[in-house]
Amino acid sequence: ASYNIRPVYIVNLIFVIIFVSFFLKNTLKVKILLILAIIIGILICSIPQLLINIKYLNIHSIFVKSKYAGENLALHLLKNGIIHQKYETNINKTIYPYDPIIFLDPLGLKILIKELNSFSDYFLTILKNPLTFILILRSASKNYTFSAFSAC
Repeated sequence: ASYNIRPVYIVNLIFVIIFVSFFLKNTLKVKILLILAIIIGILICSIPQLLINIKYLNIHSIFVKSKYAGENLALHLLKNGIIHQKYETNINKTIYPYDPIIFLDPLGLKILIKELNSFSDYFLTILKNPLTFILILRSASKNYTFSAFSAC
């Protein structure tokens, strides 16, 4: 892969575009320019991945094509992101002899992730449950912030 990004950050772009569209107090022209800048930036960053996909997979796509247990890896990670608030891993059992810990998200557990078989299913679920996803992202952002500061 030519770039490494967490799939949940890609989903956050939807919220950024909604924020720019509806909540920024700028003229329509400025809002359109901001949204175009976001889209152009994404496309420019995606050119290397597009070239890799064309050369090695003969696919015209900007997305990384990878599988996990027969499922699209990005979709798998998005589904896990719904139910897992935080995952503490353990790389070296001789230094830290404890098992990994997975913190489950009670709101995410209410969403039937087995029914999410495609990206369109995922986005329809977001549209059907916007408040749930906002709360899941809020919870996840708290965990990432805490983790970042605890490492300092």
